[in-house]
Amino acid sequence: NQTSLMTYTINVAPTITTVLVSPTSPITYGTSSNFSCSNTGNLPMTLYINGIDSTSELGLNITRGAGNYSLNCTSYGNSNYTGSIALSNYTINKAVPILYSVVTSPITYGTASNYSANESNSGDGDLVYTLQINGVNLINGSAVSDSSVLGAGNYTYNYSTFGGENYTSAEK
Repeated sequence: NQTSLMTYTINVAPTITTVLVSPTSPITYGTSSNFSCSNTGNLPMTLYINGIDSTSELGLNITRGAGNYSLNCTSYGNSNYTGSIALSNYTINKAVPILYSVVTSPITYGTASNYSANESNSGDGDLVYTLQINGVNLINGSAVSDSSVLGAGNYTYNYSTFGGENYTSAEK
């Protein structure tokens, strides 16, 4: 009686991991973004954003702050598949703040100015909005007005911000 043994080897299968983003980079602050990962071996995925485990954000539409994001999708292998990594960069540009202002011009000496300005920007808690007249600061605020009675002449109102984390500078 003779028995023959044969060794049969099944190699671990390679995988390819992909970073999926929507919409494509770059976008402007205020637009939500969605980061997800895929893997050809259907392995569980870990999403790192700027080196921090952000797996809980996989597939979610999120409004993120302006800046550059380093994305890393990692799949860890198992007994049948090798793990793999995909890297990508994503940019969210600062938005231009929207400023509104109105004033009646010309007016006659003795009539109060009716200048008013405001803004409607979300996520702008670090912005300072300033109203100036002829280069002199009058007041800071999200909604400002001036009802001064000015002497005859030409005056320039300037409602502005120097910008912040999510917004550029702007003036109206």
